[in-house]
Amino acid sequence: MLKMRYVIQCLFFGAGIVFFGCATPQIQPPISGGDRDEHGCIPSAGYVWSDLGEDCIRPFELDLQLLASKTNDVSTYVQRVGVLFSSNRKQCEVFIEGKSPILDAVDSFRYYGTDKFTKYELQKIDGRWELRINNSALYVEELH
Repeated sequence: MLKMRYVIQCLFFGAGIVFFGCATPQIQPPISGGDRDEHGCIPSAGYVWSDLGEDCIRPFELDLQLLASKTNDVSTYVQRVGVLFSSNRKQCEVFIEGKSPILDAVDSFRYYGTDKFTKYELQKIDGRWELRINNSALYVEELH
């Protein structure tokens, strides 16, 4: 009787090892910073490619930030647009909603650019930068 109990316990123990040893491993979520785009930028860490700066940057860390309040059916949120100026200030790149158009300087306080359907104008009015899209003022610099 003792031998039979010992054999049954060994069978259950062995079956447990096989069952749990062959379990499918858990899939881990991607690690932040573990992805790279075609330029080597890490989108999950907030980096995007800048054509003007020729480097990966984080638009939300740029010195010039423009803000707009947006309202949808559920809530109100603030959208932030980062602006990068070239070292000679003859151009600027605007990082807005997955786009980054490059605008050319008209003078020291006004930049202009277009793409297929959109006209962008960045200008400084009364000491604040303002981004106009298709002639509508949508984003304004927040003064501290």
